[in-house]
Amino acid sequence: GGNRVVKAFARENFEIEKFRSYNEDFKTRNIASAKVSRTYLPWLDGLAGSLSVIALVLGGIFVINGDMTLGDLVAFNGYLWMLNNPMRMSGWLINDVQRFSAACIKIRQMLAQESKIPVHQQEKLEPIKGFVEFKDVSFHFSDDPEQNVLENINFKIGPGQTLGILGETGSGKTTLVNLVGRFYDPTEGEVLIDGKNAKEYPVRQMRENISMVMQDVFLFSNTISDNIAFGNPLADEGFIRQMAVVADADTFISRMPQGYETIVGERGVGLSGGQKQRISLARALAKDPSILILDDTTSAVDMETESKIQQELTKLTGEKTTFIIAHRISSVREADQILMMEKGRVVEQGTHEELVKLRGKYYEVYQKQLGLSGGEDDGEK
Repeated sequence: GGNRVVKAFARENFEIEKFRSYNEDFKTRNIASAKVSRTYLPWLDGLAGSLSVIALVLGGIFVINGDMTLGDLVAFNGYLWMLNNPMRMSGWLINDVQRFSAACIKIRQMLAQESKIPVHQQEKLEPIKGFVEFKDVSFHFSDDPEQNVLENINFKIGPGQTLGILGETGSGKTTLVNLVGRFYDPTEGEVLIDGKNAKEYPVRQMRENISMVMQDVFLFSNTISDNIAFGNPLADEGFIRQMAVVADADTFISRMPQGYETIVGERGVGLSGGQKQRISLARALAKDPSILILDDTTSAVDMETESKIQQELTKLTGEKTTFIIAHRISSVREADQILMMEKGRVVEQGTHEELVKLRGKYYEVYQKQLGLSGGEDDGEK
């Protein structure tokens, strides 16, 4: 899967050598096993075979002397084979079982692993409207309980409103929206959806009402049409095209040889980063969710395309609760509420105008991105 990266960095020889070292280790271990067999197996087989020879020789003598009938000799030899063969096969079986157990340890661990968030069927609740509230939410990963990824997060947002989230890489933006989709549960505090703790909802029902455009875009090896309709299998051709128009994807899709029936490779290979992002956005919109989460959705598109997408999104998100994670202030400027995050904390919170007046962290980013000098009039900005 990483062959393009390998070629781009001219690391073919390194990867070949890495494979050769693993292959050499595999060969060495098998040769060591074969040497053990070479040492002991001839003796074991020789001794087992010698029993038949001894039985035939002694039995032949007994038959010649009249001490045993030929039938008794044949029967004895058959019993000897029936005793010897299962013993030899049990030795091979023990060997195979050990190899099998060693190879299946990880598979058994995976099959025995239980989800920390139960996904069993529960009684369905009322459809989710989209009210989301974080009350003193903190979160840390189980393998590092001393380090909080999120700390004391508080905000409220409702249907028809947009929450913008800004911050440096690693500030906890994606983890925050993952708590909304309940990919994790908070270690402290509560995530409330429509006034109820998110834990009270059946996981699948809750996620049916949430649509996420992931930062790491994943497309299936299927047609573009099927990729867009992935979350809404009942979507017809007209609706799929409408969502593609909103995501500004219709133009480049229509230029493809087979249009919406063009098959994209695994993970969308053959498409540019911006094209994959726009198809992923169309897929999220086609689901028609109550809560829409856009995780850096327009990072790979130009400013003009981003502006078009935002204008079209405004027409569709009128009754949806929208979360927008971005690095460009232009992406969240019109949001009803903006969170400025730093090291897992919300350091500033408010509308664009309120945060600019604060002249804090948000204002610094605003100046850098728009190339503004500190002496310019705030009203003009």
